[in-house]
Amino acid sequence: LAMACDRTRVVTLDTLTRKDAAADFFGVENVPREAITMGVATILDAKEIADINTLGGVFCDHSQTMTSSAVVFYRLPTSTTLSGQMLYGSGLRTAESEEAFTNSSHYPSWTTFSASVTHTFNLPWDKQKILVGFDAINLLDYKYFYNQGEGSIGLGIPHTGLQRSFFGRLQWFF
Repeated sequence: LAMACDRTRVVTLDTLTRKDAAADFFGVENVPREAITMGVATILDAKEIADINTLGGVFCDHSQTMTSSAVVFYRLPTSTTLSGQMLYGSGLRTAESEEAFTNSSHYPSWTTFSASVTHTFNLPWDKQKILVGFDAINLLDYKYFYNQGEGSIGLGIPHTGLQRSFFGRLQWFF
């Protein structure tokens, strides 16, 4: 019962604990003599714990209801390939506000479009080839968040989708 009332605090490490940790600190002389411990009462006061204790519970998975992709691919007779890609996500779970239950709603859905062009050049020796490619990712420069780092268990920082980007490729087949 006393442990349920414990709060976060500084504790003195006993000799056995310091000896057990010695290998991680390159010797017992390097092991700190004090540590910070989080008490059970502090943990039980966390908003996420209160959410879990509700009748509805809480979704802890951050899942998207739907994720999909599509690719269109066309090879010209001149060893040139054109392709287009689409990615869609229905939005990760989140909370609408600080007062809302954890992961009780979703971020907005998002769709991005990308394109690629490649050309293969035959080299004059040993059937070797070089492929030259150019990729444009997120052509419409759609700005979206996977999450904004709040209202979600375990994330804590925002994660944005890739902004419009261009990449070149060179592959040597030998």
